[in-house]
Amino acid sequence: MNIRLHKIEKPESRIIKISGSKSETNRALLLKALQHSIQIENGSNSDDSYLMLQAVSEKKEVIVPFR
Repeated sequence: MNIRLHKIEKPESRIIKISGSKSETNRALLLKALQHSIQIENGSNSDDSYLMLQAVSEKKEVIVPFR
């Protein structure tokens, strides 16, 4: 999968349609954390994706690695 990111002056709403896999959902959630105007369709409802959503939604400046 090749993805190019370009900075745009005025964010537009973009919809990412994915297959529903955990991996694609987690990658899309990371993109959404960087570009808030992204909407995700057909995301996974797995525990892993829920945890990723929680992680990218937290307002922390530093992410502490696993111990």
